[in-house]
This record gives sequence, structure tokens and C-alpha cells, in this order.
Amino acid sequence: MPKNKMSKTRFIQVLIPLLLSAACVLAGLTTLPGCQNKPAASSPAPRANPDDPVLAVVNGREITRSQLLSSMGNNPESEFSEQEKQDALEQLVEHELILQKGIELGLDSDQGYDRIIRKMENRLLEVKRKQMYQLFYKKEFLEKAQISDESLKEYFEQNQEHIQSDYYLQGLSFDEENKARKALERLAGGESFEKLALELYPNHRTAKHGKPWDMGKISLLQLPDKWRQEVMKLNIGQNTGLIYFGKSGYRILRLADKKPNPALTFEAVRKQLFIDRRSQLLEEQFREYKKELRNKATISMQNTP
Repeated sequence: MPKNKMSKTRFIQVLIPLLLSAACVLAGLTTLPGCQNKPAASSPAPRANPDDPVLAVVNGREITRSQLLSSMGNNPESEFSEQEKQDALEQLVEHELILQKGIELGLDSDQGYDRIIRKMENRLLEVKRKQMYQLFYKKEFLEKAQISDESLKEYFEQNQEHIQSDYYLQGLSFDEENKARKALERLAGGESFEKLALELYPNHRTAKHGKPWDMGKISLLQLPDKWRQEVMKLNIGQNTGLIYFGKSGYRILRLADKKPNPALTFEAVRKQLFIDRRSQLLEEQFREYKKELRNKATISMQNTP
């Protein structure tokens, strides 16, 4: 291309500011986007993140490298040529200009546009809430948690009879609460656990591991905390009430047998006991902290979900 000819892209970059300035002067307006006195696009205000440099400034609105890569599908930057990145940036500039002009004309009040934007904003807000919840728990509780050997030994001694035992459990699983409650009523009425299990698992004879409801031998610390508290209350032959297990539904457990296991000493279970007690204490502390936050906050429930 001859040197005295200006590229189409460069021509647009020069023409747009001139047109905006002329429009502002003719209209006598200084409040429209583009009519305010702004610092030069080549020297935007310093950013806090040097890893995400500003690539363009459109009427005071910054376009960063991360925004550019996002518009290109978040693929690695190395997959694109310099020309492809430049073309994508020019398109982003055009989109930003149209966004600003559309807002100026009040087009952002369009119901379809507003519905989509609100939906995306709600998704972003939910991501922020979940990410901050996890980060807060990690930084303020998980990384600060401390449990001494003395407290572990004390807990072991208080629950030694339970910890140093092997439990032989049976379990019934239900995907619906009403089915689980009916089974619980039948057990309370005197029907055997085995009879209900046979009805629930009619094809048990073809199962690879015998009776599907027979959970085999298990130690107390291997049980989920929701099960553990209930199982510790049982005598041999007794069953729990309904235990809600999230997406897995509902369970009814039966203690078929319980035998002492002196091999489960403090040293043998120390590591698992530490993990278990740490998890329990963190859950209790975090639950109390959230309760305290709620008590201090001003919360007004406006409508039912």
C-alpha cells in the first residue's frame, strides 16, 4: 500500500473523535458520552492489575486484554495471530461505541435486552457469592484451625467404647421421603427389617455382593457424621429414624451387630480422628459465626420464594 494512503481502520480511528467533537459543539452539549473533557486514550489512569493491560479506551471506558480474549472464546492467546487480535479489538471498539450510543438513546430499557442482562447479572452475582463463601471459609476458618493432641485424646477417651468397635450395619435407601416414612411406620409396627429389605431389593439373589442392604463391617470413624450420631444411639437389632442424605435421598440404618476391636488404639485412629474432629469443629464454629452475622445484620424478608 502506498505510504500516502491511510488504512480504513486508521481512517475510522481518526474520523470518529472528530465527528463526536463536531456534534458536541453544534449541539452545545457537554454531558453526552464523548462530550466530556477526558484524558488522552494513550494515557489512561493506572490500573491495579498489570497482568491485564488496557488495550483501548473508548469515551473513558477501558477495554482490557482479558476482555479481548474473552470475546475470542478464552482460547490461549498464542493461537491467534497479531492481525486476528487487532481485528477482534477493532470489533470490540465498535461494539462499545454502539453500546454507549444505544444507552444514550434509551434502548437499554428494551424488555428483551433487560431480561437477558438481568439473567447474566444474576448468574455473575451467584458466582461471586459462592466463590467468596468458599474463599472466606478457607482463609478465615480452614487455614486457622488448630486442634491439640490433648483435645483429640480427650475425645477418644470419652468415646472409646464406640471408637474401638466394629459395627455391622444394614441399610435401606429411598429416593422419596413418603416411601421412607411408610417403611419406618412398618418397622415401628413390628415388621422385620429383612422383610422390608426383600421387598425393596427383589432381585437381590442376582447381586454380585450378596444382600444389597448388608453394609458389612465398618468402624465409627468411617461413617459420615450424619450417620454416626444416630448409630451411636443404637443397641443391636435397633434401627435409626430417617436420615436425610442430600441428593442420595433418605436412609434407614439397622445395627445388626457390634464387636469390640482393641486394635483401634488412639495411635491407630489418630490421623482419621484429627480429620474428623477438625471437620466437626470447623462446621460448628462456622455455623455459630453465620448465626452471629445474621443476628447483627438487618434482614427483611419481603416475599415468599
